[in-house]
Amino acid sequence: MIGSLTILMNKSTHKVTERIGTVLKTVLGAVKNSFLFCLWCGDPCQDIALCPDCQNALPWLGRACTRCALPLVEIENTLCHRCQLQPFPFSQIHALFRYEPPMSNFVSELKFKGKIHYAKLFGQLMSQSLQEAPLPQAIIPVPLHFNRLRSRGFNQAVEIARPIAKNFGLPLLSNVCLRVQDTPQQITLNANNRKKNLSKAFVLKQPFSYQHVAIIDDVMTTGSTLLALHEVLSQAGVLQIEVWCLCRVL
Repeated sequence: MIGSLTILMNKSTHKVTERIGTVLKTVLGAVKNSFLFCLWCGDPCQDIALCPDCQNALPWLGRACTRCALPLVEIENTLCHRCQLQPFPFSQIHALFRYEPPMSNFVSELKFKGKIHYAKLFGQLMSQSLQEAPLPQAIIPVPLHFNRLRSRGFNQAVEIARPIAKNFGLPLLSNVCLRVQDTPQQITLNANNRKKNLSKAFVLKQPFSYQHVAIIDDVMTTGSTLLALHEVLSQAGVLQIEVWCLCRVL
């Protein structure tokens, strides 16, 4: 009799312990998920994995030309002198940062060291900056050629675009356009060779009816890649094409 009671008590104690453990795991998991740690300084932060101080220390682009995203000198204008004479064909280019440390380091680590969690942060920062902007009908990440996609394992433009598409409820058209030429890294080429390098680099894989889209990219240098993609999209009947990029090379 005593032995039976002891067994029952042990079983009851074990069940209570299991339940307490389950509750603790749930509570601790909820607490853990409610806090983030800054990717730069390591301090706790909320909502986004970059604390306010580190966000303020980033190389924000500031006031820039709406058609090429280069900094503006004249306060009263929205276009730089070059774009007043011969603007890019995009309806608008929106860039967040100057391509310099630490952003250049972050982008490099994303692309070449596989730190894909940076892409979510970049997408969140871009979403915050676009809260008041008129939205397109869909967003299109700049495609990677299959060879580079296979080597890297992901397309950084697609990964940056995911949280943006989710935040604004926009279609993410990551498969409508293909990069059919495995071109050399643009960073190694001058402006003229960039244009030749990207001649007929993109093709439309399937037709679509959107007339206002935003192209998503990580870094804009001369704009040759974006112009090549713009040509393909405009030929397909897209009337309004804008660019949302993370960094602008000055």
